[in-house]
Amino acid sequence: MASSVVVARTNADRLEYLTDCDARVSWTEASDLAQHFVTVRDATRAAMRLPSRFRAFALPVMHAYGVASPHSLQPAKRGALGMYMLS
Repeated sequence: MASSVVVARTNADRLEYLTDCDARVSWTEASDLAQHFVTVRDATRAAMRLPSRFRAFALPVMHAYGVASPHSLQPAKRGALGMYMLS
């Protein structure tokens, strides 16, 4: 089970994570610098409040293994932009 949740987006061949920045939206490739949320609901709410061009989504984190790699993500269903599931 995930111990926290981050907001992520795909960019080329990697994931970028939303950082905890008050004034503007900023992204980082380092998962340890990502803003962590307690529930998937909170992370999804934060992702949905971002402009649609970011195509951000909530991604559960397992601290024992780190954040999922982009290779372990696949689209949940055809036509669902920004929705991914762990494989």
